[in-house]
Amino acid sequence: MKGLYMADLPTLKESERFVLGIFKKYNVRADETLPKRIVQASLNTPGRFRAEDVISGIESLKAKGMIEEVNGKYKLTEAGFEAM
Repeated sequence: MKGLYMADLPTLKESERFVLGIFKKYNVRADETLPKRIVQASLNTPGRFRAEDVISGIESLKAKGMIEEVNGKYKLTEAGFEAM
């Protein structure tokens, strides 16, 4: 049970979902790209996710083959699209 003062930190899976939610917000489909600057803009959004959480989510999604870095953009793979 969480204590009264224990922070509610996002899990890696929640960070991944947050990042995939950015792709969903912009209606990105499999094999389409999203400029890195759009994803990076979310680093400054107030809320539960800190920059470190978003970066961890991005790195994890890349390692799982759900997104790829291509020419300054993030490409959503078929696996990433299905996970949305």
